[in-house]
Amino acid sequence: MQVVWILPFIALSIFAVSITMNPVAFADDTVTEVTTAQGASVVGCDATNTCFMPHTVTINVGDTVKWPNNDTTIHTAVSGVLTEGGPDGRFHSGEIRSNQSFSYTFEEAGEYPYYCVLHTWMSGLVIVQEAAGDGEEIEPHTENEDTVMPADESLQAQIDELTAKIEELKAQMQEADDSIQYDDDRFVTIWQTQSPGESITIPVGGATGQYTVDWGDGSITTHAEDATHVYGTPGNHTVQIYGNFTRIHLGEDHISASKILSIEQWGTTKWATMESAFKGAVRMGYNAEDAPDLSEVTDTSSMFSSALAFNGDISSWDVSSVTDMASMFRFAVVFNQPLNSWDVSSVT
Repeated sequence: MQVVWILPFIALSIFAVSITMNPVAFADDTVTEVTTAQGASVVGCDATNTCFMPHTVTINVGDTVKWPNNDTTIHTAVSGVLTEGGPDGRFHSGEIRSNQSFSYTFEEAGEYPYYCVLHTWMSGLVIVQEAAGDGEEIEPHTENEDTVMPADESLQAQIDELTAKIEELKAQMQEADDSIQYDDDRFVTIWQTQSPGESITIPVGGATGQYTVDWGDGSITTHAEDATHVYGTPGNHTVQIYGNFTRIHLGEDHISASKILSIEQWGTTKWATMESAFKGAVRMGYNAEDAPDLSEVTDTSSMFSSALAFNGDISSWDVSSVTDMASMFRFAVVFNQPLNSWDVSSVT
């Protein structure tokens, strides 16, 4: 029996670091740059609002914000708040590689929080105001001063609030549906879309073999390569995969990786590799009571890298065939399960 619940998570700053950032640049009167300098992805920049520089910009309706990536690491700029459902669909940069940039023009007044789905402690805010009338000029405004956090918004208060929300959601979801069962052969996951017409992709990393996907909305399709599906209605979607499905490789699709909420069941799939399988799955929880068949797997490197919410009990896994576990839990900052029962004698 599988119990469905969603584990929300925020990447909390556990230590502070000092970061030197490039100054703000303006390409012209209507383009404001928010830079990502080298080293901006280090945990701790959120404590000083120096992940995106400047953290907060104020612009007029019709103006454009440009995010150049001056770091050596891939980043993203995605509208929304991680702890409030994640991406809200307003804008999504995709991968911003080193020395590349992403631009977005804001056509409506309002406040637009955003974050990086790969380094979710990185966040910023765009405030869009109505343009001034004729003869009145409003200068673009930026903020980068140190912020003193009010007592009721202290780090401990945020932790307590999130913990309470997690427990509340777990109780609600368990009460709502505590008897969901799946066929034993199914690999079952839950995904979330935010808007009508939004899609998810299941990347297979070049694996061959024909498999079937039950997308949870009445659509069942068969594939031999990557599988993509468009949902007409936003919400949570239970996806069941069966057949000759030997690999999932979310490390190559960070956008889809940010949409997976949980692993519900591994099924009888005989996996070929777990290299970067759930890399970047920043919101993924874990409800599976069975264990994956890893008898043919030698590589689990980066399997849960940057899976910030992952803390599943995987102590029963048979990893005796695995030779490479490099960076398997890199930046999986919540994971603290005991693995002393694992047979890692083959790891080199």
